[in-house]
Amino acid sequence: MMETSGRDVAMFHYVDHFFGENTSYNKLALHFTINDLTFAKQSVDRRMIDEIQRGSQALGNSNVFDIVYTNQGGPYGSKVLDGVQADSDRVWESEVLSGNVGEDWYKATIAINAHETEPWTAQAVKPDGSLGTKFAFGPKK
Repeated sequence: MMETSGRDVAMFHYVDHFFGENTSYNKLALHFTINDLTFAKQSVDRRMIDEIQRGSQALGNSNVFDIVYTNQGGPYGSKVLDGVQADSDRVWESEVLSGNVGEDWYKATIAINAHETEPWTAQAVKPDGSLGTKFAFGPKK
């Protein structure tokens, strides 16, 4: 499993370089959307604050893994998420779905429905644009 923001196609080239035509592997690209990026920004800010706090505590420990495990997500802060999402959407449409990259990959879009007072939900987006079954999930503890 590898994670990328989807801002460019580098990860497709990386995975294809090492796994190429190997049919023992199923390659899956997931594209996430969110109904309101404000919620993602708030979530990222909370995560980064927690990482800083956990990192400070981990520095006092003698276990290097405590420091490594403080990282809970990607490198992007809330101030750049608009651009990251726009780039990701553009690459998904113009490069991935068009077949320019990831031709032999499985592809799926998952719509995240964020809400201020209710659990967030996730739904697969079907090829025709309709939504699949709604799955609720709570905040990460």
